Amino acid sequence: MLADIELINIYVSVQILWKCLSTVRVIDACLQTMTTSMSMSAIATNGVVAGGGSYFMISRALGPEFGGAVGILFYLGTTVAASMYIIGAVEIFLVRLSVLSVCRL
Repeated sequence: MLADIELINIYVSVQILWKCLSTVRVIDACLQTMTTSMSMSAIATNGVVAGGGSYFMISRALGPEFGGAVGILFYLGTTVAASMYIIGAVEIFLVRLSVLSVCRL
């Protein structure tokens, strides 16, 4: 009986600790997002953003060396994302065609 009460106390303590840590993580994420958006706003309002959009702001803030590295990764990520979008659209199209062909039989 006493062991059961101790286990319940441990369980409740762990749950309270977990909720506190989760709250700290959410607050930390909010602060990071706010800091990032303020930095981006400061960079964007410090003159006209030329062609390139986000790449221009990154290279302007970090310098040409890091900006070039980030630009290459940005290009590769956009390329992979575009190919995934195309594959997803074609897959949905093929599934719809197969459903329509089954319904006609």
